[in-house]
Amino acid sequence: MLMIEVALYGKRSSRYEYLKYILQQRSQEAHLDLSIKEINEVDDFIKENVHSIPAIRFSNNLLLECGQDEDISDFTDEVLKNLLIVNQNRSKIIVPVDFSEGSDNAIAYASRLAQKCGCQLLLTHIYHPTPVQVNGQVWVNPEGEKPFVDQLEQLTDRVKSNYTEIQVEQQFIYGFPVDELVKLSRQEDAKFIVMGTTGASDSIKRLFGSISQEVSQKAFCPVFAIPSDTDFSFKRLLYATDDPTLDVNAIKFLQGLFEKDSHLDIVHINIDDDDSLKEKWLDDIPVVFPDLNNYSVSEIKSDSVVKGLLEAADKNQSDLIAVATTHRSFWSGLFHKSTTKELLSRLVGHPLLTFHKGDE
Repeated sequence: MLMIEVALYGKRSSRYEYLKYILQQRSQEAHLDLSIKEINEVDDFIKENVHSIPAIRFSNNLLLECGQDEDISDFTDEVLKNLLIVNQNRSKIIVPVDFSEGSDNAIAYASRLAQKCGCQLLLTHIYHPTPVQVNGQVWVNPEGEKPFVDQLEQLTDRVKSNYTEIQVEQQFIYGFPVDELVKLSRQEDAKFIVMGTTGASDSIKRLFGSISQEVSQKAFCPVFAIPSDTDFSFKRLLYATDDPTLDVNAIKFLQGLFEKDSHLDIVHINIDDDDSLKEKWLDDIPVVFPDLNNYSVSEIKSDSVVKGLLEAADKNQSDLIAVATTHRSFWSGLFHKSTTKELLSRLVGHPLLTFHKGDE
């Protein structure tokens, strides 16, 4: 989560405390990581060219000042609006689209996620021209991308009209989908990638399925893989990993997705009586997360990672399966490439979230 820093100028008064309180409350509700620096000295007001208090300066140097006769509630609303804009400009949810039913559902899911996290939605179509051979010569239609450009513009307009409270942008990229999405995931403002697990036709389904698998494997930001029959909810989350060093950041990350009365099921899939993480979790979590109350720790013995995870998800009626990974060791260990492909292909009603500890 990217931190948003603001400076709050003013003398302690009812107006000042009201502004501070609402900022803190609303940022928590929107899952924004907000750092407030309070500046209360008149000399500092003069030095920083602040003429009326209370006032707010954002990290992008935008200064908002409340006039003496201005209603503090109206001013606070203006501050909150700009706070969300600052956050949207920094945090993007990237949604690859292929204009299929699967990507439509991913857009709906991502839009709800953007509302929850205060992010900007970036609808992305990656176009790779398909050459054809005519009379022994290779030919690429120079107008081949136009229908897709038009579809992307129409789709963006439709999403904007359906979700007026979030910022929606589009980008049309030439290249190979996996390469371009991994490149996008490296950018500082990429918060999530949200993608469907099927495509527009049988042939594209196989292609798009493999893209979901590879992006989940290689991306440098969290990736949501969304089945077409999925509803948006974070009431019941299932978390599994084989690497205890990832647990602190992973569980903290999942806490940021919590809704009221959310429950976190922490599960160890035990294959061939390998070393159990259950006891370590039972010992460590109350110490590391003293405010995490609504959770359970369990162990499932299974001959297959996929089978064990899906059994646990079905049993717990999970809204989300979350797995924490290291970019390299994860795929050669517990969830290697073939296992991830199988898991993605068998997701029914359970979105899959993968997030990584970056490569050294």
